[in-house]
Formats: sequence, C-alpha cells, structure tokens
Amino acid sequence: MKYKWLWSLLVVAMITICLFIFLPLNENQSTPSSLPNENNLKKMILDTGEVNVNTIFEQIALNEKHVFIPHLSSDNQYGYSLLEWVDNKWEVTYVTSSGEPLLWKINGSSQSDSYFLWNLETKYNLDHSYLLFNERSKF
Repeated sequence: MKYKWLWSLLVVAMITICLFIFLPLNENQSTPSSLPNENNLKKMILDTGEVNVNTIFEQIALNEKHVFIPHLSSDNQYGYSLLEWVDNKWEVTYVTSSGEPLLWKINGSSQSDSYFLWNLETKYNLDHSYLLFNERSKF
C-alpha cells in the first residue's frame, strides 16, 4: 500500500512538471509582448545585414502578431521591414530597402489575411496608381 501512494505521488509530480514545461511553449496561446522600442528595432533590422536604418516611421500593426515597419535607410532609400511574433519573441522576417509593393499572406489559406504593403517616397505627389496582374497560362 505504501508503494502505491509513492508511485501515485511520483506520477502526479511528473505530470505537473511536464505541464509547467510544455504549456508555456505553446505559441498559439502566448500573447505577444509590447513592441521593441525604436533603437531595438533599428538594431534588429541591422542584425539581418540587409539595411542600416536611419529613421523609422509609424509602425502599423496588421494584427497582434504581425507588424509593418516603414523606414528610411542611411542612404535615403525608402524601405520597410516585417516583424512577426515567432517562438515567444519578435523577429524581423523580411527587410527591403526598395519600398516596392509586396503582398504579405499571413495565413496562406485565407485571402482575408493578405496585406498589400509598400513604402514609397513622399516627394512624388501620387493621386492614383495602376496595378497590372498577369494570369499564368495553363497549358
């Protein structure tokens, strides 16, 4: 009888330890922390080796785990970076210094989670723009 209680206590202790280890690692239930400040964002973008950022413009949160960060590089190129909450931390997933338009599909199966992003120089007073799509031939 004494060994039965000892084994039961050991099993309960192991289950409790496993729960404390594996539950915090579940990314779907984790809530993102606040965004890094401007200096940390510049350092994160610089660590990618793509662009040396001079100025970060207004950050746009697309949802709670995806952020669009337009910026101006040190060589006066308008570009942007994409920040994503991955593995319980913010990571820079895409950096460009050209500012060219990009279709970011956050959830590949849902078109409602797709965003058309760009960062163009504001000295060009654009009042309209045309998008041309090319459908691939199915031979």
